[in-house]
Amino acid sequence: MTQDPTPPEPDSTRPAARDEDNFGRSGVFSSGLQAALIARSIRHRGVVLALAVLLAALAAWSVRDARTDVFPEFAAKMVKVQTEAPGLSPEQVELLVTDPLEAAASGLLGVKQVASKSLPGISILKLYFEADTPLQNDRWRVAQHLASVHLPTGVGPPRLIPLTSSTGTVLMAGLTSHRKTLMDLQAIAQWDIRPQLMAVPGVANVLVFSQQVRALQVRVDPGALQRFHLDLQQVRAATRNATGLLGGGFMPTPPKMTVELMSRYLA
Repeated sequence: MTQDPTPPEPDSTRPAARDEDNFGRSGVFSSGLQAALIARSIRHRGVVLALAVLLAALAAWSVRDARTDVFPEFAAKMVKVQTEAPGLSPEQVELLVTDPLEAAASGLLGVKQVASKSLPGISILKLYFEADTPLQNDRWRVAQHLASVHLPTGVGPPRLIPLTSSTGTVLMAGLTSHRKTLMDLQAIAQWDIRPQLMAVPGVANVLVFSQQVRALQVRVDPGALQRFHLDLQQVRAATRNATGLLGGGFMPTPPKMTVELMSRYLA
């Protein structure tokens, strides 16, 4: 009697014992925390669906009162100060305007960093404050402190830039021309383009950078000063009194005539 040496083939319809241990009752691979979480979510699909609908309703309700600006504000609290210095080069603005303001602002309460930029005819100062101080109080302290800084004659007072978001700078543009001078372009940007842009809803400020600003200049001849026995203080006083707005009135003659004196110019 002979015996077949070939072993019987295993039943292919039954999974191996090892595979049975790794599968759950629902037929989902149940090895690991992620697989168990997926299996429970599928088993309790009604609860998961109800929670998803509830979260979507809460998100839609929150969007109604959400700000349309950048949220949350990712930049540090900052107060920006702008000082106009017509006719000065960047080096002169840095020496005469930016350095005194920066030195005065460094000692303010809550200031953790001071940054500055000197451009032709303008100085920009950025003061970064600690996060636990109210921004309105910081702006008030900066305005009060910088108002006492002595600046050269002809330089405007330090002005605080209106509050804007971190992405407030929208556009930077330049004017070029083959027929007009830089002084004419500055006048067009300052008196024609800037008012129209400021009238657009949502525009907080428009900065005009230029080194050549239209102004009246008085050139003193030292020989003439010596000949007429004058000094520079007298020339400055005469120049100051020769320009500007003056009050008017009326002549008491029938009919009454209104006198309007707009300005006087140096002859």
